[in-house]
Amino acid sequence: MNVLVSAVALVLAAAASGTVKVPATSTSEIVTDGRIFGTEWSDATRVSLGGGVALYIKANDDQIAIAVKNAARGPQYTDLYLAAADGQIWNLHAEKETSERKLIGASWTDADPAFVPYNNANWLANVIEFRHNADPTQPLAKQVKPYDGQEFLISRSQFSGKEWRLRVEVHDLAQEKPDLVYPADSDGHDAATWATIALP
Repeated sequence: MNVLVSAVALVLAAAASGTVKVPATSTSEIVTDGRIFGTEWSDATRVSLGGGVALYIKANDDQIAIAVKNAARGPQYTDLYLAAADGQIWNLHAEKETSERKLIGASWTDADPAFVPYNNANWLANVIEFRHNADPTQPLAKQVKPYDGQEFLISRSQFSGKEWRLRVEVHDLAQEKPDLVYPADSDGHDAATWATIALP
């Protein structure tokens, strides 16, 4: 019960201050398999993104774990945009493959610079997997293996400092639903408009 009360207090504090505070906790129990269980994430800071989607964050000195539970929207994939203490912007992408992009200035787009599959050396995330012999005429929800969303396990060695800026984009795999963006009114090219994440 105390864990639940603490988590609720943290979410309310984040809403009031504009900063999501992440307490020090363990990340060793996180398995990046896309099955987002309460036992793994019970001590995480939770932020509701609306539409049944939730963001979970927990961290220690070595790693930060982020989950985007988006099962309520059907098959989805996730882009995390983060700026660490040095101001460098990164795009961590988890779809059918993982990849990262180092973004410079405001001229980058959804495709430029290009994604390079599996070039992520300092973080892990689950990817969307299709069922063996899936019928391509069926809805995507019946073609993919069940998963709750994306789980990222990120080494802090690549992303410096204890205060990050974070933007989350949840995309529909079938491209039928609009993107869900957090913070909702943020500018993708202006990290000053993103959520502030205070890490332990």
